[in-house]
Amino acid sequence: MRATDLDQVFELFRGTSVSVNDVEKSNPKPKRGFYEYPMSINDLRRKMSDTTFSLLLEDRGRIVSYLLAYPAGQIQSSGMLTPGHKDLVLEKLQAIDPRIVYADQLYVKPGLPTYVAGRVSDMFDYVAAGEQTPGIVTAIPQMPWMNQSSTRFALCRASQNRVDTAEQLLKREGFNNVVVRPFV
Repeated sequence: MRATDLDQVFELFRGTSVSVNDVEKSNPKPKRGFYEYPMSINDLRRKMSDTTFSLLLEDRGRIVSYLLAYPAGQIQSSGMLTPGHKDLVLEKLQAIDPRIVYADQLYVKPGLPTYVAGRVSDMFDYVAAGEQTPGIVTAIPQMPWMNQSSTRFALCRASQNRVDTAEQLLKREGFNNVVVRPFV
């Protein structure tokens, strides 16, 4: 992982975080973002301690999309659940096979075409297949708004089995300055 990766990912995460106050005070209500997802930079550092399954999409050195994913066994080994930290999803994931990968966050910069997320996911599929992962799980909150795009995306990905590199596909679609790379 480059020194700036952690800072850039945290900046993007914070910029799209939505609190209860944001929902109550905004008109119109926000329709996207990481809702009530408390995460400090140290929490993110722990989640990024094994970056085998996490990916970045950068354009001219700036991250424009990221996928944060890790084996369920990393939850305990990296100390993600610290005393007082409440995360029902992470608590439940401790009970599954530690080799199963949890796809925690997918961020795509607003304004990028939706298929860019698909290309990042294609690369994720490729990495997961290479690691012989026994399974991939995710959690998609449906309150306070219906997360239709993430739900459609997850259902679509579950019904397809693509194994082509995201970088090749993006370049074919005109994104010549884009690099898809793991967190290294």
